[in-house]
Amino acid sequence: MFSENIEVIKKTFSECKGTGMYFALFFVSIIYIFLKEKDKNKKIIFGYFPLIVLLVILNPIFNKIIDKFINQNVYFRMFWLLPIGFEIVYVAVDIIQGLEQKIKKIFMLIAIILIIISSGKFIYTEENYIKVHNSYKIPDQAKWVITIISEDTLENKKVMLPESLVPYIRQVNSNIELAYPRQPYGYESNDLLRELHNGNVQFVTEMSKEKKCNYIVFENSVELTDDITNYGYELLGQTYSYDVYKLKE
Repeated sequence: MFSENIEVIKKTFSECKGTGMYFALFFVSIIYIFLKEKDKNKKIIFGYFPLIVLLVILNPIFNKIIDKFINQNVYFRMFWLLPIGFEIVYVAVDIIQGLEQKIKKIFMLIAIILIIISSGKFIYTEENYIKVHNSYKIPDQAKWVITIISEDTLENKKVMLPESLVPYIRQVNSNIELAYPRQPYGYESNDLLRELHNGNVQFVTEMSKEKKCNYIVFENSVELTDDITNYGYELLGQTYSYDVYKLKE
């Protein structure tokens, strides 16, 4: 009965947990609070509250109820209610303060810092960041696509484009509307994006006109199934990675 909801919870929890150990530190911190904390108010805040929130979020009944109000793709936001950082930091400070000798406090501080650092992954890597050459600090390819569309003479602009470009468009030009309101999760489960990646010209142009888009952006590595000019679109501009097409007036 709740198999679909359980799968959503498992998938979301796995994504939020990631490959690090911060959730493990969080659980250990909760156990510490129940075993060591004497102040009832602090035990409620740092013990009972996060535990209750976690049990609610992991409850398939709650997931089924809330499904009527939010998209399951954003269920991960429920985990934002967990005070993971506050919990770990509070317990760390409490442990340090419980030591009497200053030298022990210093060594414990260093040990906790090393544990926290080793429990995650350094975020500033080439995998997550690339060198850009524009003041907006977004990928150059995205900036060039936006420039091509922005400099066109049409007043009302709406574009259908790969999900990799979605987060950047409206950062630069909020007047450009998108075929979908936010970055979709995985083109494999989205018919429109899947066919955009497959270069299905007929399907994409039909959907584009249905959604009143006057621009389509294809990755230029995609082999189009047909000549897009036969469907009322013409090439407006190109970058190293993308081809921008405009609906003929």
